[in-house]
Amino acid sequence: MTSLYQITRAEGIIKEGHIRITGWGRFRLHFTVLTNKKHYVFYDRMKNRWHCDCNYYTVQGKLCSHIIASKFYLKKIATVMEEIELEK
Repeated sequence: MTSLYQITRAEGIIKEGHIRITGWGRFRLHFTVLTNKKHYVFYDRMKNRWHCDCNYYTVQGKLCSHIIASKFYLKKIATVMEEIELEK
C-alpha cells in the first residue's frame, strides 16, 4: 500500500527537478531519479510493470517513491502533450 509519505516524497522529487526520462524505447521507458542516491527506474510496456533499483523495491517488492515519482512525471508530460495538441 502506498503511504502519504511516499506520495509527498514523490511530489517533492518532481517539484525539485530530480527526475529525468533518460530513455524512451518501443518496449521500455527509463528514468533517472536523483535523491540521496541516483536511482534507475524503468517501465516495461510489454508487461505493464515498473522496476526500481532501490533497496525498498528490490527487497520488499513494493512501490517506492522513485516509481511513484516516475508515474506522476509521465502523467504530467502526457497532460502537457495533450494540451499542446489541443492548441493546434
